[in-house]
Amino acid sequence: MKDGSSLTLTGGTYVVCDLSVGKATETVAATPAVVNVSGNVGISNDSNFGPAAGQNCGLIRVNGNFSFGRQAAINGYFCAPQRTLLIGHDTT
Repeated sequence: MKDGSSLTLTGGTYVVCDLSVGKATETVAATPAVVNVSGNVGISNDSNFGPAAGQNCGLIRVNGNFSFGRQAAINGYFCAPQRTLLIGHDTT
């Protein structure tokens, strides 16, 4: 996703090689969605991924190797068995 863009997942299961989310983006799901990523998941600085904190927890489930940028707001279930999870400064 390019910087400043938005994405609404319409629900269901998505399978991708890598997921690269630019700066100041917004990713939400209209209905429950699962994103299976065989490679890396990168969510950059100042991005919102998932619904607002405390709302619809688990609406988005992501499996992959994660890197979250600084000052991002992340809400979902993230599964990284035997993988790396990097979380930037001031990320919630």
